[in-house]
Amino acid sequence: MRNIVLIMLLFLSGCASNNISLQPYQSLMKDEGSEKGELLVARERALSFGPRPYFIVVDGVPIFELKNGSYTVFPIEAGEHKVLAICDEVPTEYLFTLGLHKLGEEAMRIVNIPKGGREAILFGPGGIKCATVKSVGKVDVTQLKYIKP
Repeated sequence: MRNIVLIMLLFLSGCASNNISLQPYQSLMKDEGSEKGELLVARERALSFGPRPYFIVVDGVPIFELKNGSYTVFPIEAGEHKVLAICDEVPTEYLFTLGLHKLGEEAMRIVNIPKGGREAILFGPGGIKCATVKSVGKVDVTQLKYIKP
């Protein structure tokens, strides 16, 4: 019985770990004098994949851990950006060795951040690994919890 408990603990501890190191979102600002906008990233509340965080990757840089039923807003340079949601099961080396496009179109969108404006993207469960884009543009966050970046 004790061996079974130890094996289960080892198995579960492997599921809980991830190797994704987050960078500060400020790293997306290349020039101090550049035109800024805002990016709102939201995750709908869902039972499937609920306890697992989504890691938000912008232009190849993992910058934020988004929990179930939450959203955040952060400043970003105006212009086009690739925004992707991944789960903790995807090794970082997979992202950068094989490229973001290998995760499938459903988990990534290219968004255009307007100068002085805001773009929004909503993720939910599904896709190849665990996330899919539900909508881009107008996102209702009234039922979601705000998390400071």
